[in-house]
Amino acid sequence: MAEAAASSGVQEPHVVDLGEEDFFEIYGLTKLKILGQGLAGRIYLVKADNDGGVSMAVKKFPLFEELRDQSLQHFKAEVSTMQVGIDLTS
Repeated sequence: MAEAAASSGVQEPHVVDLGEEDFFEIYGLTKLKILGQGLAGRIYLVKADNDGGVSMAVKKFPLFEELRDQSLQHFKAEVSTMQVGIDLTS
């Protein structure tokens, strides 16, 4: 599995291929709720445990070799759509 995160101040998604490792535990994130379900996976609202409670959206999706580029392009399009009309720098 891979995880992709978009947080305030981040314009490009951060993609991490972790295999079976727990992304949320590794990065000290607490799942607050499920924001939605995309074609490739769930989107979670999470809070950073040790960064003053910074919130961000995290999407999980499989990165099978044959679908990797397509999955990343779909995710980037979703991030761009979410950023329309939202000032992520404040």
